Amino acid sequence: MAAKTANDRKLKKRIAQIKSRKAQQMTQKGDFSDLLYTFCRPLLAVQDELNGPENAIGMGVFAWNAAFLEKDRWQRNLANSLGQYELSSEVQDSLTGIVEEMIRQKHLMYPGDRRVIVDYDVRVEKGTVHVTADYREASKTIMPKFQDISEDPSATCTGRNGQTQDSGQDGC
Repeated sequence: MAAKTANDRKLKKRIAQIKSRKAQQMTQKGDFSDLLYTFCRPLLAVQDELNGPENAIGMGVFAWNAAFLEKDRWQRNLANSLGQYELSSEVQDSLTGIVEEMIRQKHLMYPGDRRVIVDYDVRVEKGTVHVTADYREASKTIMPKFQDISEDPSATCTGRNGQTQDSGQDGC
């Protein structure tokens, strides 16, 4: 009888966690492109040093998605990406520090957010930066090595028109 009560408590706790996470996601839904722009605002403030808004947003996208990875893994991925350019070790260290801080900010600003950016576009019109982004909800199907993701294979994404759709539909 005690085991059943303990299991009931665990189940109720798990259900409460799921409801809390869904409620948090609903308050964050809004337009994901705007959320990404807000997240990347510190990088856009120094876009000239990063050679333009495209690179600033690209670094923000990398940091957003890297937040799902262990530190050694995202550092390897970043080192591989930066290795394509002729950058001094000082610049590479600086960029690594920026990404590390952005990952920390992602965890602070959006702790329960499980959206993975799958596509984005940056346009500059009349001096104003516009970002559009598509995402998918993280699941074991698309991120099998990440431990804190549900098994739910019915991931959704938001297309450029802002409408949620099943992961099997076009554009996801």
